[in-house]
Amino acid sequence: MRQLLPRLALLATIVATSVEAQDLNSLGVGAADRAAPPVPQPAPKQRFFNAGDWYVSPRVWFAGVDGGAIAYGASIEKAITDPQGDDEGLWSVGVSFDYYKYNFAGVVDLSVLPIGGVVNYHFALANARIDPYIGAGLGYYLVSVSGGGTSTRASAMFFQSQLGVRYFITDATAIGVHVGTGIGNIAASLTFRF
Repeated sequence: MRQLLPRLALLATIVATSVEAQDLNSLGVGAADRAAPPVPQPAPKQRFFNAGDWYVSPRVWFAGVDGGAIAYGASIEKAITDPQGDDEGLWSVGVSFDYYKYNFAGVVDLSVLPIGGVVNYHFALANARIDPYIGAGLGYYLVSVSGGGTSTRASAMFFQSQLGVRYFITDATAIGVHVGTGIGNIAASLTFRF
């Protein structure tokens, strides 16, 4: 009798477990559903420069412009890749329009309109508000010359390269600076995200 009681208790436990499993199965709850809840995954890091948005950047060139002039212009940029991980950078394409004018030898006025296209690579940092990038592209100078009894127009292609960084002070506004070749050497910009 002493040996029978533990065996009956074991049998009762097995039957109860089997009934519970059948009840859960009848409700459509399988073994996978009764497993431990999934570990929550961290939300993707917010990006301030990302695919799907347009970035318009009015800018001023302070150094390296022909004749010591200051150039004014703007660039428009859009990302063309959508990175899968937080540590992946992305590629973008952009166009730019600038304008500057200077006087040569006190006689001839030159007006220059550089139009360019550029491809940039934007690096991913732990602080997503900081947007460093490097890029290169081609452009076209439209030049108007007047003075000294003459007036003419000319044009020429140019290569441009740049290394820059933006800091997003709000979700949709950034300040930036970049150095490069082509139009000038140092530019400051204000970027708006749309």
